[in-house]
Amino acid sequence: MKFPIIALALFTGSSLAMAEYIGMTAELVGVNLLQESETPNYTIRVYAEVEEGARIDGVYGVPDQPMFLAPASGSYFYQSNYGGPTSKSINPAFFEFFPDLEWDSYMTIGALDQTGDPFDNNALNDIGIDWTEFENGGGIDVDDGIWFVTPDDPQGEAINGNVLIAQLTVISTNGQFDYPSFGANFIGHDSDFNAWQAWGELNWIPAPATLAMVPALLLTGTRRRS
Repeated sequence: MKFPIIALALFTGSSLAMAEYIGMTAELVGVNLLQESETPNYTIRVYAEVEEGARIDGVYGVPDQPMFLAPASGSYFYQSNYGGPTSKSINPAFFEFFPDLEWDSYMTIGALDQTGDPFDNNALNDIGIDWTEFENGGGIDVDDGIWFVTPDDPQGEAINGNVLIAQLTVISTNGQFDYPSFGANFIGHDSDFNAWQAWGELNWIPAPATLAMVPALLLTGTRRRS
């Protein structure tokens, strides 16, 4: 079983266009939000920016264009013992008891947690992804896997032109604001329900900075949701 065949069968009935995708953007949520860590850390949310009316249905990797996510040297992704690799594992009812769970690192489409917030529910699924390294603070390498929602799930719809695809809390052992690398394939539909696909990478400000400088920085292409 090869994922590319599954992806095309699941999301498309015709040829794919590429015009609806604009780019990957990031929002700085905060610095040193983790209560149980004395090591410098920062939390970002990563979005796929799309044209008006477009949506994201899947984020994936294939053999000729693998998906990758990796923390920079000297850093790793925070992983709560009470969370998991996707937003389906994030239970906001536990935030009161385990505050750092809110800043867990996870993949998603649209939803912040298992309730679906800011949507009514979370219908996220994943196939063919080994989350082991990610759940131990490392990255993801995917050449035959996907996380996805079906085209009729509202959470794939953009808010202010953006669809949330990941939250990442980076623990920096060297005190540097060193950016993770992230590249992925996207598949979705436009406002007329025509399928599209695209490859995207997260492009950061090239010069690193210390975490003390982060509040004054703007991440490249950042778009904040209201």
